Amino acid sequence: EALADRLMESEYQRVRSGEFSEGSLVIMRNRLDRHILPALGHLRLSQVDRAAIETLMNRLRDEEASATTQSQYLVIVRKMLKLAVQEKWLDAIPSLPRIKVAHKPRSALTLDQYRGLLRTAKSLQRRGVIAPSLKTGEGRRSRFWITPRYRTLPLDMYALIIFMVNSFVRPSDIKILQHQHVQVVRGPYTYLRLSMPATKKH
Repeated sequence: EALADRLMESEYQRVRSGEFSEGSLVIMRNRLDRHILPALGHLRLSQVDRAAIETLMNRLRDEEASATTQSQYLVIVRKMLKLAVQEKWLDAIPSLPRIKVAHKPRSALTLDQYRGLLRTAKSLQRRGVIAPSLKTGEGRRSRFWITPRYRTLPLDMYALIIFMVNSFVRPSDIKILQHQHVQVVRGPYTYLRLSMPATKKH
């Protein structure tokens, strides 16, 4: 438990120097409190061995945590043990289990699908198609209302899709884009330089 506090202090200094995001620090604190400390917090460092870490892994498996989540918890445990070695509280890092994380690349549209998306956006916009006021689905919210102003496709959606695809700006980041972030660069080729504020930092 004392080592966890020391790790948080160390990572907070990294936040202050801009190496680590505050959001990531909050996630680390949550993971420490939720599973790592309940499983390992009461132990002396000399007692943190493969069997003790397996106790943590069993907690995660009982909650049906994905391989990726289990791996992320182990990253924090490894950081703690590495810090303990640096502080000379521990001679060496005990062996940690290896988690096989399946690589799942994000799906992408084919060129034909992308063209179809653009054609559909332009068609819906031109015809002023109105979506139903009541949506039905199979999720937890099987029925939900749509605000009237969101029932027709905005005029700039077609252009926005093209802009996001060609600039690699995520939909969640487009809302922070301002004129000051865009510069027209003229030379042999004319292009836009986007200087977006950082929104993700790990």
